[in-house]
Amino acid sequence: MNIALDDKGMEMLVDALADKLVDRMKPFVEELVAEEKNFDEILNQQELKQKIFKRIGNDNIAAVTAEQDFPKFYIGNNRTPSFSRKAVDKWIEEHQQYH
Repeated sequence: MNIALDDKGMEMLVDALADKLVDRMKPFVEELVAEEKNFDEILNQQELKQKIFKRIGNDNIAAVTAEQDFPKFYIGNNRTPSFSRKAVDKWIEEHQQYH
């Protein structure tokens, strides 16, 4: 079976297929976006420096993370803290000072 389409017909066919594909994919994409939005990354001290405090020295990072209200938690008997990326981002946002 051969179907001959002129440029306009081909464009209409492609547009119709694209619309169908978007309709089918939209729920999956929305679910992935929602999952990513709710995802919270747990960081160790090295990752905290690499991902958030990139240009800050280790002494300053230690001072910040030692602050009473800096968000951290401990897993099991581990004495090394872990950090919630979302909580750290929120803490930074709440503690910014503009001069």
